[in-house]
Amino acid sequence: MNKKTWIIIAALVVLVAALVTVYFVTRPETTDETKQFTLEIVHSDGSLITKPMESNSRYLGELLQWKRIIKGEEGQYGLYIQEVDGE
Repeated sequence: MNKKTWIIIAALVVLVAALVTVYFVTRPETTDETKQFTLEIVHSDGSLITKPMESNSRYLGELLQWKRIIKGEEGQYGLYIQEVDGE
C-alpha cells in the first residue's frame, strides 16, 4: 500500500474513535426515577390494547417481564422477546 492509502485509513480510524467517544459522552443515562408512559400492544388480529404504566425500573424490559407482559430469554445481544401479551 502506498502512503496516501495509509493516511486515509488512519484518518478513518481517528474519525470512528471520535464518533464513538462523542456517543458515550453524550448519551443519556438511565435513572431510577419514576417514569410514566403508555404501552400500546397491537395483536395479530389488529386489536389494540393501551395500558398506562408507571415504573421506577431502570429498563423497560425488566418491568414488562415482571408484569408478565412479555416472555423471553437472555441471548448474546440481550433480551430476546419471544412472546408479547400471550402471542
